[in-house]
Amino acid sequence: MSLALQYLRPNGKGLNQVFQSQLEYACQKVGKEDDIKVFCSSTIALPRPIPVAELVSITGMSEPHICDLCADLAPGVSLFNGEISFADEDFEHFMRDEAEEQINYVREKIADHFMSRHKQDAYAAAHIAEALFLTGRGREIIDLISVENEPKAIN
Repeated sequence: MSLALQYLRPNGKGLNQVFQSQLEYACQKVGKEDDIKVFCSSTIALPRPIPVAELVSITGMSEPHICDLCADLAPGVSLFNGEISFADEDFEHFMRDEAEEQINYVREKIADHFMSRHKQDAYAAAHIAEALFLTGRGREIIDLISVENEPKAIN
């Protein structure tokens, strides 16, 4: 069975090598390695499925640029009805490794973004507690609970 899979992979490469080649292709096409790193970190740090508009806000990249990156990284990254997700766990694991360098920085940006939007944005309201927890801002979760039991954006 493993010989059959090796045969099917391009030039007998392992999955991580195939994914790395795909990432390098996207980087060459984009021309900015930082964009790829921020994209990887953001797609790992944000709860999926990720609305494209949220990724635009977090990364500062344009929507067409985000959509191009999704297309370049397909089929590992799926863009459907304005939401981004991963096709499988293998690609998600690969992206998690790529995201490691900037993950804490991106998580802080996400927590700040959700704090500024949780009253009017259902996605932010649904995920703000986790974002604050992952950045060590547990006290802010307590403050939110004491002020607002159920976020109005979710009602």
